[in-house]
Amino acid sequence: MLRVENDLDAYKTYSTLKPYFLKYFSHENIKSKFKAADFNLKDYYDYDMNLNALILTDTLGLKKDSAFKIDLAESITFTGFKIEMYANFLAEIYKLNESITQELQRIN
Repeated sequence: MLRVENDLDAYKTYSTLKPYFLKYFSHENIKSKFKAADFNLKDYYDYDMNLNALILTDTLGLKKDSAFKIDLAESITFTGFKIEMYANFLAEIYKLNESITQELQRIN
Protein backbone atom coordinates (compact mmCIF):
# COMPACT_ATOMS: atom_id res chain seq x y z
CA MET A 1 0.00 0.00 0.00
CA LEU A 2 2.78 2.40 0.87
CA ARG A 3 4.45 1.73 -2.46
CA VAL A 4 1.29 2.49 -4.44
CA GLU A 5 0.53 5.62 -2.44
CA ASN A 6 4.04 7.03 -2.22
CA ASP A 7 6.46 5.49 -4.70
CA LEU A 8 4.63 4.88 -7.97
CA ASP A 9 4.27 8.05 -10.02
CA ALA A 10 1.44 6.59 -12.09
CA TYR A 11 -0.80 6.63 -9.02
CA LYS A 12 -0.10 10.30 -8.23
CA THR A 13 -2.90 11.47 -10.49
CA TYR A 14 -3.51 14.87 -8.92
CA SER A 15 -0.20 16.24 -10.16
CA THR A 16 -1.11 15.08 -13.68
CA LEU A 17 -4.53 16.74 -13.55
CA LYS A 18 -3.40 19.97 -11.83
CA PRO A 19 -2.59 21.78 -15.10
CA TYR A 20 -6.17 21.18 -16.27
CA PHE A 21 -7.53 22.58 -13.01
CA LEU A 22 -5.41 25.69 -13.51
CA LYS A 23 -6.44 26.07 -17.15
CA TYR A 24 -10.14 25.22 -17.17
CA PHE A 25 -11.44 25.85 -13.65
CA SER A 26 -11.75 28.60 -11.10
CA HIS A 27 -13.26 28.39 -7.65
CA GLU A 28 -15.44 30.31 -5.26
CA ASN A 29 -13.68 31.71 -2.26
CA ILE A 30 -15.09 29.18 0.18
CA LYS A 31 -12.67 28.10 2.88
CA SER A 32 -12.27 24.44 3.76
CA LYS A 33 -11.74 22.93 7.18
CA PHE A 34 -8.05 22.43 6.39
CA LYS A 35 -5.27 24.82 7.27
CA ALA A 36 -2.50 25.86 4.90
CA ALA A 37 -0.03 24.05 7.14
CA ASP A 38 -1.77 20.74 6.32
CA PHE A 39 -0.54 20.82 2.73
CA ASN A 40 2.56 21.28 0.64
CA LEU A 41 1.54 24.55 -1.06
CA LYS A 42 3.22 23.88 -4.41
CA ASP A 43 1.34 20.59 -4.83
CA TYR A 44 -2.19 21.98 -4.72
CA TYR A 45 -4.23 24.26 -6.97
CA ASP A 46 -5.54 26.05 -3.91
CA TYR A 47 -5.12 24.20 -0.62
CA ASP A 48 -7.59 26.56 1.07
CA MET A 49 -10.70 25.81 -0.96
CA ASN A 50 -13.63 23.47 -0.73
CA LEU A 51 -13.55 21.13 -3.75
CA ASN A 52 -17.32 21.48 -4.13
CA ALA A 53 -16.72 25.11 -5.07
CA LEU A 54 -14.87 24.33 -8.33
CA ILE A 55 -16.33 26.18 -11.31
CA LEU A 56 -15.73 25.00 -14.86
CA THR A 57 -14.85 28.16 -16.78
CA ASP A 58 -13.97 26.77 -20.22
CA THR A 59 -16.34 23.93 -21.02
CA LEU A 60 -15.62 23.83 -24.75
CA GLY A 61 -11.86 23.97 -24.27
CA LEU A 62 -11.99 21.12 -21.78
CA LYS A 63 -14.30 19.08 -24.05
CA LYS A 64 -11.86 19.41 -26.96
CA ASP A 65 -8.75 18.64 -24.91
CA SER A 66 -7.82 15.07 -25.90
CA ALA A 67 -4.91 14.95 -23.47
CA PHE A 68 -7.28 15.76 -20.61
CA LYS A 69 -9.57 12.89 -21.62
CA ILE A 70 -6.65 10.45 -21.61
CA ASP A 71 -5.25 11.72 -18.29
CA LEU A 72 -8.70 11.67 -16.69
CA ALA A 73 -9.36 8.10 -17.89
CA GLU A 74 -6.01 6.98 -16.48
CA SER A 75 -6.71 8.77 -13.21
CA ILE A 76 -10.10 7.07 -12.91
CA THR A 77 -8.54 3.68 -13.65
CA PHE A 78 -5.71 4.13 -11.13
CA THR A 79 -8.13 5.39 -8.50
CA GLY A 80 -10.27 2.31 -9.11
CA PHE A 81 -7.21 0.10 -8.58
CA LYS A 82 -6.46 1.84 -5.28
CA ILE A 83 -10.07 1.55 -4.09
CA GLU A 84 -10.07 -2.17 -4.92
CA MET A 85 -6.75 -2.61 -3.12
CA TYR A 86 -8.12 -0.93 0.01
CA ALA A 87 -11.38 -2.90 -0.18
CA ASN A 88 -9.40 -6.17 -0.33
CA PHE A 89 -7.15 -4.98 2.48
CA LEU A 90 -10.17 -4.18 4.67
CA ALA A 91 -11.78 -7.55 3.88
CA GLU A 92 -8.61 -9.30 5.05
CA ILE A 93 -8.53 -7.18 8.22
CA TYR A 94 -12.16 -8.16 8.97
CA LYS A 95 -11.28 -11.85 8.47
CA LEU A 96 -8.28 -11.52 10.76
CA ASN A 97 -10.32 -9.69 13.38
CA GLU A 98 -13.00 -12.39 13.25
CA SER A 99 -10.36 -15.12 13.62
CA ILE A 100 -8.83 -13.33 16.60
CA THR A 101 -12.26 -12.91 18.21
CA GLN A 102 -13.06 -16.59 17.72
CA GLU A 103 -9.71 -17.64 19.16
CA LEU A 104 -10.16 -15.37 22.18
CA GLN A 105 -13.62 -16.85 22.79
CA ARG A 106 -12.20 -20.36 22.46
CA ILE A 107 -9.44 -19.79 25.04
CA ASN A 108 -11.66 -17.97 27.54
